[in-house]
Amino acid sequence: GALSAGGWRLAALGGLAAGLLVSPLWPSASALPHASALLVLVTVAGLSRGRAGAGATAAIIVSALILGMTMGAARLDAISGGALEVVPGSRASVKGFVLSQPSHSRGMTRLVVQSDAGRLMVESPDPADGVETGSGISAAGKLTTAPDWMAGRLRRQGVAMVLHAARIDPTGASRGGPAGLVDRMRRRGEEALGRGMPEREAALARGFVLGQDDSIDEATTEDFQRSGLAHLLAVSGQNVVLLGLLMVPLLALTGLGVRARLLAIGLVIALYVPLAGGGASIQRAGAMGIAGLLAAAASRPASRLYGLLLAVVATLAFNPLASTDIGWQLSFAAVIGIYLLAGPLSRRLRGSSGADGWRG
Repeated sequence: GALSAGGWRLAALGGLAAGLLVSPLWPSASALPHASALLVLVTVAGLSRGRAGAGATAAIIVSALILGMTMGAARLDAISGGALEVVPGSRASVKGFVLSQPSHSRGMTRLVVQSDAGRLMVESPDPADGVETGSGISAAGKLTTAPDWMAGRLRRQGVAMVLHAARIDPTGASRGGPAGLVDRMRRRGEEALGRGMPEREAALARGFVLGQDDSIDEATTEDFQRSGLAHLLAVSGQNVVLLGLLMVPLLALTGLGVRARLLAIGLVIALYVPLAGGGASIQRAGAMGIAGLLAAAASRPASRLYGLLLAVVATLAFNPLASTDIGWQLSFAAVIGIYLLAGPLSRRLRGSSGADGWRG
C-alpha cells in the first residue's frame, strides 16, 4: 500500500541511518552517487505529492541508503585526512591545541592534540597540571603507530600516530572561534562548580554536570560502581531533561511565546552537548531532546522511532565510526530496550496493582 508523507519521510530517515552505519565499508566518497542519490530522493518526493507507492518507497529508501553511505565516506575521508602520518620511529616537535580532556592512567598522561602538521596523541609521564581541553601545548619526542589496544579508539578520533614525550609544556595559547568560546564557557563552569565545596565534592559535581570524571578519585568511583550508580558519572539523557526543566520556569518569566521558549531550550541543549564533552550518550540525548522540542513546536505528536533515527543520523553524520564504540552501542541499546519494554512492563504493573491492591 501507499505510505503517507510522514511514512516516506520515516523511510528516508531509516535509509539514511542505515547508509551511515555501513559507510565505513564504502570504498570512496565519490560525488557522483552522492549527487544522483540526492536528485532521485528529491524527484521521488516531489512526484509522490505526499503519498508514495511501493515502488516510490523502495526508491526513496535506496536513494537515502546511498546518500548515507556517500555522506559517511566523505566524513571519514575528512577525519582520516586530518591525522598526522609519518614514518614510525622518527622524532618530531609539535605545537598545537588539546582536543579532549587529558586522561591519566598508570603514571602516564595522554591527550589528543591538533597540530599544524596533523592530529596525533601525545603520551608522557608528565602529569601536565593545568592542561585541559583547548590548552596550547608543545612537546617533542619519538613517533610510533598507535598500539593495538588503543588503535580503534584513536582511529575514531582521527589519530594514527603517538608522540612519546618526556614532558608536555603549556604555551599559554588558547583556541579561538566557536571552539574557543566553548572552552571559555567550560572553564567558567568548572570554576563555578568548584566554589564553596571541598575538592572531592567539586570533582563529583564536574563529573555529574560536565562529564569530567578524570579527577574523581578511584575510591569514589568504586563506591559508585558497587552501588550501581556509576551511570550518574556519565552525562546523558538525565542531564538534558534536567536542563530543560530548569529552563522552563526561567523562560516563563521572560514573557516569550511557547515556540520561542522551546527554541531557546533547543539552542541551550545544542550548546550543552559540546560543553559536556560531546560523548556518545550526550550526543544521542541531545539529538532526541531537540527532536522532541521540534515536534512540540510544530504541534505534532513526538515519534519515538523518528527521534531515535534522528539521533542515529546526527551522531553518525558527525563521525560514522562512532557505531564501533561500545559506549555508542550500549547507549542506543538501552534506549531501544526502554522503547520495547516500557509499555509491556507498565501495563503489567498497572494490571498487578489493580488486581491485588483493592482485594479484601
